[in-house]
Amino acid sequence: MARTDSQGRYEFSRLGAGSYSVGVNLWQQPSAANPYQKAVARTATGEDYFPFPLGGEVVVPVLTVVALQRVLKTVRVQHADGRPAIRLRVTLSAVGIHDPPAWDARRDASAVSDDSGTVTLEVWQSVPYLVRVGSVEKPLAMRRLDGTAVSIAMVVP
Repeated sequence: MARTDSQGRYEFSRLGAGSYSVGVNLWQQPSAANPYQKAVARTATGEDYFPFPLGGEVVVPVLTVVALQRVLKTVRVQHADGRPAIRLRVTLSAVGIHDPPAWDARRDASAVSDDSGTVTLEVWQSVPYLVRVGSVEKPLAMRRLDGTAVSIAMVVP
């Protein structure tokens, strides 16, 4: 791992010879400390790994990263007959790094539906989420919420 300097340059030292991927958030979702969308540097031929010779130097192309904002996503939960489903836990887990997503409470957004069956949660923009209603282990309903949608309706038994 390396941090950029004031001009956005970075350097890795003491790497063994081999092929390496270079990027931001390659194996994790955005976080408060690292609020960036996944970005991967590519070679001139489009490969996403770079061969590093022992004792050599490799210049990696410029890597453009996008800072993500926090946005509100609304989930409305209702029964098949249209009644609001109240007091049910709704959990959004970021999808994309792990499939199925890792159940990590520190990265999940979760709340209990109100009297109208609605939950509004703050999550990362442009990141797809798996929405679960009920328990994480045995949800009553589960559905993918793409990164651009701002709301979703879920039906539970």
